[in-house]
Amino acid sequence: MSLDSAINIALPAIAGAFGVEPAAIRWVIICYVLTYALTAFVAGVLADRFGPGPVFTAGLWLSGAVFIGYAFAPAYGTVLLLRMAQGLGGGLVYGTAPALVTLSLPRERHGDRDLRIVRRREADEKLAVGTIRA
Repeated sequence: MSLDSAINIALPAIAGAFGVEPAAIRWVIICYVLTYALTAFVAGVLADRFGPGPVFTAGLWLSGAVFIGYAFAPAYGTVLLLRMAQGLGGGLVYGTAPALVTLSLPRERHGDRDLRIVRRREADEKLAVGTIRA
């Protein structure tokens, strides 16, 4: 399950908890998707410079810190900032995951089933993001 699918279910509760108008709650998704999309491209450059492992690990740590931050978010603006940080972490993770899978396989298996599974997952997420925008 994609995290955005889970957050879609929680949107009414978030709006009620922070007293946000229904029209403004869409920014919870926009902040994540925009930051995620921009960071996924940058993650490749960072992985080339520092290696995919450290970039992937930084994304996981950032995502974990954001989840803890949600528990203490005092205002709706804080939630939006945390969603942007979550998009940054997600972009780092998903921008480097295919490289880690490729590097973990012997060269003769590149393009094999394992890598196709990762690419299929990415395609499914792009489809899910497209349905969120619709």
